[in-house]
Amino acid sequence: MPNGAPDVTVVAFGRMTGLAERVAKALHEREEINLELIFPLQISPLDLRPIIESVSRTGKLLVVEEGATGFDLASETIAGVCIAARGATALRARRIGAQPVPIPSAAELERRVLPSEAEIHAACLELFDG
Repeated sequence: MPNGAPDVTVVAFGRMTGLAERVAKALHEREEINLELIFPLQISPLDLRPIIESVSRTGKLLVVEEGATGFDLASETIAGVCIAARGATALRARRIGAQPVPIPSAAELERRVLPSEAEIHAACLELFDG
């Protein structure tokens, strides 16, 4: 995968890891932007150390999950990183989650509600350019 320093830290949970990997490959090939991907296997307790270490290098954090945004895992991850860093690192953060509605069982409707590669791609570019 990418050589060189990471530009953006991306934390993804569950099925979002596959989307994050595809976005990382595309951004590296087309834009020469390196994402450092972190895929926690356990959420309770969540080990923030690798995320904090990565964010100390990038200063940019994107958290992607299938849960709806608002009082969610992504919010807790970002809050935990901010608290642990205690202002030692300037941090720009974004989160992407499902729309705040029940997840439909029809595949096409589900795709409209859950995060997409396009959303992840756009958020990474926004953090990188910002």
